[in-house]
Amino acid sequence: MKCLDTTYLIDFLSGDPDAIRFASNYDMKSPLVTTELNVFEVLVGIEMVQVGKRKREQWKAKAEGLFNRLDVFTLERKGSIKAAEINGELTRKGVTIDAMDTLVAGISLSNACNEVVTRNIKHFSKIKDMKVIEY
Repeated sequence: MKCLDTTYLIDFLSGDPDAIRFASNYDMKSPLVTTELNVFEVLVGIEMVQVGKRKREQWKAKAEGLFNRLDVFTLERKGSIKAAEINGELTRKGVTIDAMDTLVAGISLSNACNEVVTRNIKHFSKIKDMKVIEY
């Protein structure tokens, strides 16, 4: 199982060749998932883009179609606990990363998903037990 991070989702929706290639070559024996936090980040990005309402609605529909094809993990207590553990461990080492990335990792790891597909290697590579897959 691999968790698709926001960078991947945005790139895929935008038609980025590397993201499309990853999807085309992916062995579907292992499910692709994401989190509600990633859904939120993608939708915020769409809402912030300076385009007309019609174009924004098209992008939202395209994103919704993608989200409907994925398992989407929600933030539950076990994910919050894991994210707090990750954050605490990193803080004790003097390392800080974006709180959203910590939460995405906590949600993923608490749902037995230890791989993240992202271009945000800088943050996710600092999380113990999380394998980073760059596309």
